Amino acid sequence: MYGLVEFSVVPIGSSSTSVSRFVKIAHNIIKRSEFKFELSSMGTILEGDIEKILTLILNINNEIESLGVKRILTNIKVDYRVDKVSTIAGKLESIK
Repeated sequence: MYGLVEFSVVPIGSSSTSVSRFVKIAHNIIKRSEFKFELSSMGTILEGDIEKILTLILNINNEIESLGVKRILTNIKVDYRVDKVSTIAGKLESIK
């Protein structure tokens, strides 16, 4: 099942109001993955096998938890089309 997944991870109860430390950790994990991605100021869009992407997101949550974060809020949006393959580039191209 190929599609797009947009997600953001919000650590709750860390020692700082800044989340950039956790974004960097997530970004490094994503860069080592097989997925095409686009990072924005409010989240990340991943393109690929949806089940594998969800596993990657769980791995990111586990890494953040290992840093002592006691609660993690993860927002996930899935765009799965049965009529055609949806890609990040295709969605951007369609609005030009």
